[in-house]
Amino acid sequence: MNVYNLTGQIGSGKSLAQKILEKLNIKCICADNIIKDLYRRPKIVEEVGRIIPKSVRKNMIDFDKIREIIFTNQYKMEELENYIHPEVIKEFEILKNKYINREILIQVIPVIKNNTIFKNYKNIYIESKKEIRIERIKKRSGYKDNLINKIIDYQNSIDRYKDNCDYIIFNNTTELNFEEEIKNIIKKL
Repeated sequence: MNVYNLTGQIGSGKSLAQKILEKLNIKCICADNIIKDLYRRPKIVEEVGRIIPKSVRKNMIDFDKIREIIFTNQYKMEELENYIHPEVIKEFEILKNKYINREILIQVIPVIKNNTIFKNYKNIYIESKKEIRIERIKKRSGYKDNLINKIIDYQNSIDRYKDNCDYIIFNNTTELNFEEEIKNIIKKL
C-alpha cells in the first residue's frame, strides 16, 4: 500500500479533492472526521474540557467555541494540539491497517504545526489563491471575517508544506479543472 498525505490551507479544496478521489475509488482518511469522532468520546471530551473549559457544554464539544479560542490563544492551541494530535495519529494507524489491501491510501490533513505525520509519506499540496479560499470559507457556518483572517494568518505562519511537497494541485478555477488536476497527479503516484 502506498500512503500519501493530502494537505492545504483552509478553503483550498481538501474536502472536494477527497470526494473526487473517492469517486475514483481511492480510499481517503480525513483528519477532520477523525477529530469529530474523537470529540464524541467521553474521555476526550473530559480532557478537552480541562484544557479549554468553555469548549464543553452538556458533555459535548462546541466546535465553534474551540475554533474561536484556539485562534486567539496560542497557548491553548498548543496545549490542545499536544493532546489531540497523538490521538489522531493513533487513529490513522488503526484505519491504515483496516485498508491495508488498498493500492493507494490518502490521508487528508489540514496545515498543522506538528509535522510528524508529514515526514513518513509523500505529500500532495493543494494550492489556492487566498481570495478564493476566503470566499469558500465564508460559505461555511460559524466563520466570520475576523476568525477567517486569524486562521489564514496562523496557517501562513506555519505552512512549510508547499515548499516541501512532492506534488502540487492547483484549485483556482472550476471543479472540472480541479478534477483533471487530481487525475493527472494520480497517474504519477
